Amino acid sequence: MLGTTFGGNPLASRIAHHVFGCLSSPEMLTQISATSSEFQTHLSKLRDSFPQLVDEVRGRGLILGVQLKGVGGKTSTEIANLIVTKAREKGLLVITAGEGTIRLVPPLNIPQEAVSQGLDILEEAMRDAVKAVE
Repeated sequence: MLGTTFGGNPLASRIAHHVFGCLSSPEMLTQISATSSEFQTHLSKLRDSFPQLVDEVRGRGLILGVQLKGVGGKTSTEIANLIVTKAREKGLLVITAGEGTIRLVPPLNIPQEAVSQGLDILEEAMRDAVKAVE
């Protein structure tokens, strides 16, 4: 009789133990907190820079969302899709979540340079989107 295919697999269990140990290390948790703060700060600046476009920034840790408003006769979903396209053309992959929300879920170990570069590209994509619909 077989209960599960992978249940109790010693190798998989050891790998999971190692991964959870790395993720819960003080160094990793400090890095995640600092990266989250940088994202929140920059996204709040985007909200202030584009009040006609950004309704709300929400999330926790490194799971973040930028809720958009409709602009220039376009719905928030259409605006989100336009920003995703503009960002992709500039080398940044972001996706939507729900209606009119840009979802940001970077890797937990994302390098500082990549955070800055990605947020700059997102800002350019938002600027381009506003120009396109006004």
